[in-house]
Amino acid sequence: MGTHGVTLRTPPKGELFADFHGSLSAEGTKATVSADTMGGPFGMLATFPWQQILPFMLPGVVQAMAQSAMPQGATTVPHTPSKPLAQSAPPSSDPPDYGNQIQYATITNFLTTLNNRYPVCALVTYHNHFESMDYYHVNELAQMAEADLTGPDFRMTSGNTKFLLKEAREEIRHVERAAKRAGTN
Repeated sequence: MGTHGVTLRTPPKGELFADFHGSLSAEGTKATVSADTMGGPFGMLATFPWQQILPFMLPGVVQAMAQSAMPQGATTVPHTPSKPLAQSAPPSSDPPDYGNQIQYATITNFLTTLNNRYPVCALVTYHNHFESMDYYHVNELAQMAEADLTGPDFRMTSGNTKFLLKEAREEIRHVERAAKRAGTN
């Protein structure tokens, strides 16, 4: 895979290698080119701004360059932070307690109940709109604004909207009071 006779201490021999690492001076002798004369550890390419960013984008490049620039026998000392980092609590391995959550009625059942009590409102006709918009339970309905229900998605009259939201919020209060009495909240 490598070139025969080439090691870290013995560079390859050849005209291209010599041309790359040295140039002819005015007197005709070869002058050596070092990292210092080429603009630092990145060579002459360090004059381009993107070259200053490139080593940080390639893992291990900065560390390798720092080690090659260190004098022999020097060692690195890891930096320890002066202040320990705050640690967040580990995530719980306990499953969520679904039995302790309040179960609200579905919007379809709620609208059917309201329709049986107040047939003149004809609220049951809207249950498909709620399902198509991914609203399924009364607590979701109670959080809606009047503008949502009178808008183009539902096209509910303002009278039905006010009535429906009032009844939905009253149902939520009723269910939450019953849950509190039962201790399931």
